[in-house]
Amino acid sequence: MEKNVGKIDATAREIIGILLIGLGIYFMRSILLMAVLIVLGIISIITGIIGFCSVYKLLGISTVGKKKSKKSKKKGKRRG
Repeated sequence: MEKNVGKIDATAREIIGILLIGLGIYFMRSILLMAVLIVLGIISIITGIIGFCSVYKLLGISTVGKKKSKKSKKKGKRRG
């Protein structure tokens, strides 16, 4: 699995996951709502931790920055 979730995206997913789990615990009166919120929270946290999102893969999205290679630096040409 190639990572397709960047650092900022991963952190946001983890925070949102924690909030969703908290909301799920808060809405304990509705079993269905609680279960949906907790499952979505867990999925969000897991994708943030492992850095891979299958939905991003299907859509061809990546929030991981491109790595700069040493060869990408332009060398100045001498005229003479």
